[in-house]
Amino acid sequence: VEEPGDRTRLDRLLLPFNRMGTKRFLKDGRKKTWANTRLLNAARAESDDAYRSKLAELEALCEERIQDLVTPRFVLIHLARTGFGIELPDART
Repeated sequence: VEEPGDRTRLDRLLLPFNRMGTKRFLKDGRKKTWANTRLLNAARAESDDAYRSKLAELEALCEERIQDLVTPRFVLIHLARTGFGIELPDART
């Protein structure tokens, strides 16, 4: 529970940027999730091997992203700059 006066001056200065970053990464995350869902569904319809391959690719990308996110820094500002989530490459494009 946050008590009055717990926020530092830096926290107060970064608040608007944190809010903008949060809105952006939620929107970006939803978009990428649905894109990945469509690609995984198409791979599943193709074959079990295609689905497993696409899922393994997504898992590898997620591991890379987790390593990026655990780097010490202002995470919301980083996400606002770089985006949120993982997007599988679409082989059809």
